[in-house]
Parts: sequence; C-alpha cells; structure tokens
Amino acid sequence: MISQMKTIFTRFQNSTVIFTVALRPLHDVDGSIVGYIERVEFCGDRVHLFGWSLLDNLVLLSEAGPKRIRRRLHRGDVATAMGPLRMVETRNRDGRVGFSTELDWHGDAITLCSRSDSKKVHWPIPVPSSRDKTAARRKAMVVFAGLALRNAALITCYFAKGKPKQTLLALRRRFGVDNVINRNVDQLSAKALFPSKLSTNTNTPISIIMPVYNAFELLENSLSRIEQYTDLPWNLILIEDASSDERVLPWLRSWAEMFPGKVSLIKNETNQGFINSVNRGLKQAAELERNVVLLNSDAFVPAGWASRLINPLLEDPSIASVTPMSNDATIFSVPSIARSVKINAGAVDEIDAVARATVAPLAVSAPTGVGFCMGINRQALKHVPYLDVAFGHGYGEEVDWCQKTRALGMRHVGIGNLFVEHFGGASFGVGRKNIATEASRKRITSRYPTYDAEVQRFLKDDPLHTARFTLALAYAATVHHSPIHIYLAHSMKGGAQKCMEERIASRENDGMPTIIIRIGGDNRFKIELHVAGDVHQAVTESEDVLIEVLRHLPRKHVVYSCGVGDPDPIQLPDILIAIASGSDTNLEVLFHDYFPLSPSYNLVDSTLKYRGVPATDTDDPAHIFTRPDGTQVSLAEWRECWTKLIERANTIIVFSDNSKRILMEVWPHVECRIVVHPHTITNTVPRVACRPLKSATEARIGVLGAIGDVKGAQFLSDFAWWLQKEPEAPGLVIIGEFDSRFSLPDPVNVTGSYNLDNLENLIHQYRVGVWLMPSIWPETFSYTTHEMIATGLPVLAFDLGAQGDTVRAAPNGLIVDQTPKAVMTAVRSVLAKETSGRLVKGVARSVPKTTEQPNWVG
Repeated sequence: MISQMKTIFTRFQNSTVIFTVALRPLHDVDGSIVGYIERVEFCGDRVHLFGWSLLDNLVLLSEAGPKRIRRRLHRGDVATAMGPLRMVETRNRDGRVGFSTELDWHGDAITLCSRSDSKKVHWPIPVPSSRDKTAARRKAMVVFAGLALRNAALITCYFAKGKPKQTLLALRRRFGVDNVINRNVDQLSAKALFPSKLSTNTNTPISIIMPVYNAFELLENSLSRIEQYTDLPWNLILIEDASSDERVLPWLRSWAEMFPGKVSLIKNETNQGFINSVNRGLKQAAELERNVVLLNSDAFVPAGWASRLINPLLEDPSIASVTPMSNDATIFSVPSIARSVKINAGAVDEIDAVARATVAPLAVSAPTGVGFCMGINRQALKHVPYLDVAFGHGYGEEVDWCQKTRALGMRHVGIGNLFVEHFGGASFGVGRKNIATEASRKRITSRYPTYDAEVQRFLKDDPLHTARFTLALAYAATVHHSPIHIYLAHSMKGGAQKCMEERIASRENDGMPTIIIRIGGDNRFKIELHVAGDVHQAVTESEDVLIEVLRHLPRKHVVYSCGVGDPDPIQLPDILIAIASGSDTNLEVLFHDYFPLSPSYNLVDSTLKYRGVPATDTDDPAHIFTRPDGTQVSLAEWRECWTKLIERANTIIVFSDNSKRILMEVWPHVECRIVVHPHTITNTVPRVACRPLKSATEARIGVLGAIGDVKGAQFLSDFAWWLQKEPEAPGLVIIGEFDSRFSLPDPVNVTGSYNLDNLENLIHQYRVGVWLMPSIWPETFSYTTHEMIATGLPVLAFDLGAQGDTVRAAPNGLIVDQTPKAVMTAVRSVLAKETSGRLVKGVARSVPKTTEQPNWVG
C-alpha cells in the first residue's frame, strides 16, 4: 500500500509541480529581436517550450543531446506585426514561425540555439534552482496529504476490495494523475507496414507439437482452430501429461480419432512435466524431418497463421525460431512490451486481421523466442534436438535452447504480421508460474551472463515498435463493443482540448479506449492511444503511414476536433475520409473554431478585424494559405477541399446557435446534419455578493481569462490608454494573463493565471464592479463568458459570436459597440445603477449604441 501511494505521489508531483519562465526575447547577433520564448514549463522530468522565431534551424541543447525544433505553428499575429516585407525577407511569408516542443529534463542546463553556415546564436534558458524545487516538493506534499485525507474512504475501498481497476482510475483522476504519458515515443516505420504477398512455398508441411495438461475448457477452441485455420499441410502430435482433470484424456482420444494419420496422441503414464513432454514430441517429429511448431494448449491461432509463422524459416536458413505477437508473450506482447493483458473472446481474429492487412512480413532479430507459439527450423533441431530437462516443469527452457542455437550462428526473430492469443499459465496456474519463472531466471543468468543486458537493450530499442503499436490500436478496438473514437486534434490547450479531455474521461469511466491524432507538434502526427488508464504513443511524418495504421480498424467513430497547426491542412479532409473508410464508420465534425471555413480560423482578416464570413473571392492574405512547397491556396480552393469533409460527415456539432448561423452561410445544404450542443459548464463559479460602492470610480472594470490578439489584447491596450485621459474613470484589472506584446499603462493590474477557487477573493481584492468581454472574433463557445455571467456581476460584450449571444440572453448582460467610448458609457451607466442600489437586470436595453469614433491612443 505504501509503495503504491509513493508511486501515485511521484506522478502527482510530476504533474502538479510546474515551474514557468516568463516571456524572453530572442536577440540576433546584431541585437535585433528575431523571436520570443513565450513560455517555458518545467514539469517533473519534462520541459515544455513555446514561442516563435524568424530564424530557422532551431536546436534545443541539453545533456540528453541536441533536439531539432520545427516551426510548424501559424502565427498571424507575428506576420501582421512584422509586415509582409519583413516576413518575405525571412522566408516566412505565411507566418509559420511558431514552435511548441518538449524534452526530457533532469536538472541540467538548457540552451536554445539557431545554427546555420553563416552564424550561430545561443539563448540560455533559466532553470529552477534546487531551492525552488525543494520548496515546490514540500508544497506538493502538503496538497497531496490533504487529497489523501479527503479520499481516505476510496483508498481504503481500493485495497479492501482487491484493487479493482475502476477504483484505481477514480483515484488517479482525483489525484490528477490519470493522464501519465508513456515517454517512449518512436517513429512509425513505413518499412514495417504495407504487407506484400508471401513469396515462399505455401505447401511446405509442418509438425505441430502440443503438450496438454488440464485446461480442459480451452482444448476444444485451441484444437478446432488448428484444424480450421492451418493453411499448410500439417500433422499434430499431442502429448497428454497425465492430467488431473479426468475429462481431458477421453476427449483427446475422441478428437484424435477423427483425424487418423494426421493426429497422434502420446500418453504419459505419470506426469512428466512440460519439457519431457515436448521432448517426446520432438523425438517423434524428427522422423518426419519437417519444420516444427511448438504450440501451447492455451494458445489460439487465427486464420492463415502457419504460412506466416513458417515463412521466415523458408526465406532465411540462418533463422532458428520465429515467434508471433501476442497478448502474453513477454518481449512480443501487445499493447505493451513485457506486459500481459486478457483479451475478449474472439478478439484474436480482429487483431490478427489488422496484423495481416497492415504489418509487413519482416523478421526482426530478438535475443530469444517465446515457446507458447514458436516456429522451429528443422536444421536447428539437428544440432540441438531437445530442451534441457534441468529447467524442470518449464519456463526458461526455450531461452536456453535459443542461446545454444545462437552460439551456432543461428538467430531468432519476431514477426508483427501474426497475432496469436495466449491465456498464459492456464496449465500451471499463476503461483506455480511465478516460482518456476524466478528459478529459471537465475539459471539463465548463470549460464548466459550477457542475456539480461541483451533483453534490456531490446526493451529499450523495441525494433517491433511499429507492429506493436499498430496491434495495440487493433487491441483497443476490441476492448469494448462500441466503436472506438479517433480524434484529430491540435497540440495546444484551450476549449477544444478541454472538451476532448472530458469526452475521453467519460469514455474511460465506461471502459472505452480513445485514439487521438495530434498535429502541430515536433512531428506532423503524434498518435496517442488511451486505454485502461495508460497512454501509448507513436509519431510519423507520413500521412500514408497514419492512414495505414488506422483504416483497417473495425467499428470506428472518427472525430475532427481541430486541425490548426498542421503544416499542410488542406490534406486533412482526405486523410480523415480515408481513415473513416467503411460503411460502418461514422464521421463527426466539431466546430471549436472556423478552420474549415478559412485558414484564419477565427475569421478575422489581416488587420485583426472580423467582417463577417469572408467571400471566396477575397484577396486578404489572412484567408489565403501557403503550402510548404510555396503554392498558394485561395479561399475558394480551401473551401472546396473542406467541403468534402463536411459532406462526408454524418454529424456536424456546433456549440452555439451563432456558429450554426455562420455555417449555414457557407453550407446551407447540410442543415439537417448540424446539431447545436452547447458545452456543459461543470466548474462551480462563485456568485459574488454585491458590496456597497460609495462612487462609480471606486469600482474597476474586470477582464477575465488569457487575453491574446483575437481575445481583444489590442482593444484593451487602446481602451486602457484612452481611460488615462478620462476624468474620474474607473480602473482596469485583468484577472488572468495578458499578451505582453501589447502595451498597458502602469495603473492596470494583471494578476496572472487564476483558478475559480480564488476568483471571489480576486474580485473583492481588485473591487471588480463590472466585467468586460473584449474578444473580437465570433467565438464558437465561451467558457469565460459563462463564468463571468455566473458571478452575478454585470457583463459587457460586443455583438459577436457565442459570447454576444450569451451576454444578450443573460439578465446581467449588456451588448455594447466595439469602441472605448461606447464601453465607457455603458460602464458608467451600470455602475451608477449599482451605486444607487437598483438591479442590473434590463440595463442592456437602456444603454444606446454610438457610432462616434474616439481618439484612440496606441
């Protein structure tokens, strides 16, 4: 119990102890600013870096070695601020200068640099001191102890009821450690995919050796699969090892009699153990001089298994043994290497169908084979004809045999294009298996001192990673009867990510796995598999590889969440349609933004103005996309591409009526498939009790959230400077973060990040009397607006998007013109009503709009 709580605390600390580095400019050799490190987060053993740079060839240097950083994120704000001439000079006309990356970190120094033939520029990154880390750990321990006390009943239930999985998942969520990512993120190999037809002789006969001891419930399925699915000429040697279950021997006799001349039954008068039984079978098989398959009675083979297993032996005579992938086969296990899982009845056929259709027939060298299902070269058996009886009842004997044949110059391979189910320990029982395994391990280590290191190197390198990950996806699709959800999503935070996390958590509660394709990171595609509380990852640059590992999965539900950040997004519709191939696959499109309508996913133009849905003949650069090869894509071509996805979609989800109206301007013919489904506000927002105000100037205008360019940073900057000239104007406070590229006068307070638990205190501390929602684009849904409305204070917003609709419908909401003077007029009217004690309700209808343009200060 103590060790498990320590593990949970370590995960908790790694996920909650976060050190951040504030905005830092990147200076070129001549002193000019060529970018910014906008945010650095140190979290556990990882460091996350966000920013942009006009210089290419970026590399992150640390003790782990150099890591290349790819600038993949489109930064329209940078392009607008720099101007077209400067962007052309730096070969970044389309503004794709943003980056987001992460790497392992163990307290060492980190440096960002740009290297080219003409110059090298280095930018050291500050790291947390030992004192900072110690203080943060102590604070985390206090918080963790409090969580442990509040969840004491659930913790007790977990250990008292035998550690059920669902209770463990609930504990992980409550401690905030439910999304711990497997750090081994490897590239998927195109070479390991796209299978070709086997070229070897499919008429080569084999001898199958199967020792049997108990496990009666599995025999019928195991043997009927051999009869039905073996696609090579075969004979089967059964060795009945004096089973204690009296049903086994009569049943085997009856079954063997149905295949005279093909199935032979050897009966041990007394229990001889696995190794002696196999050796009796090997002795008989030697008379036929065939390649041999050693097969456990608790192994279930799929259709067409034998030719795939034997093929490497026929192509390469130096191969001594071949082992397929399985749910329980140590270094050949799926979904995780060296870990076993149980699979549902019949799942072996679905998983193997993916293996057969997707994985190339490559033989990957391994330190050993695994005897549950192992093809054995008859030439190797001539040199080492039997297993070593020193290994007693079994476990480790195949490792010993493999090491002896390796010493003769032969090798052992694993294949990813075959998946065989293995119950594991069905004959021995788990307890006996563990004892036998430990004894065998000591004997192997003594005989072959380098073997353990070879296994560890195989675990680290995992040359079967592509096959293992592909079959892990197939395994996940069989975990639950419902279709597996496959999301295409960006690599950033925000509402889309929050929505997806909620969906994944809900599915995981019901035992349903999820696949996420992330774009916009260091690699073009990162695939995350969320299953049984674990996250497995792989990356690829190739859309063909991505499609191949996903399109053969059965029962899919493909979801477009957000494509912002992909370097060539006009390919995304075709990719999603290919993944969603099959009549039983649903395709769902979510509109968290308006990326399918325009490369400017918030619909603002190059001057950061929203002027309605842009027409397809626009020449505004914000609505024109430049592909990586320099080809420009007009808005008409962009729409034509994304229209294919919209018309293929079974369901189109929007989160506000305003979003539906915008979509209808472009695709009125799909109205019947558009569903308005507002987000559920799950957070508890404090309703603020109004405090008496002596005067309107005592109160402040509050702005909530992280304010960047399209969230109204420029308007707030202009408004704040405009307020400086207004007599007796209320102050301004931003409860959240503010883009420091936009200026603010000193009286404006910026609190930094906040949480809803301390929002009420911040409201009273800064005397917020009215909220302003300054966003300048038609948001699809605004969590922040709902939070401000929930406080009960008056909320002002522009007549735009979901935020405008929400404010207009609220009793404490007020729609105003997008000018400082109009906002100030409304603020004074609202605060006057508050100071006079009248209710806020109805104020939105009492303040007239104005079209007068104020004298803005930039």
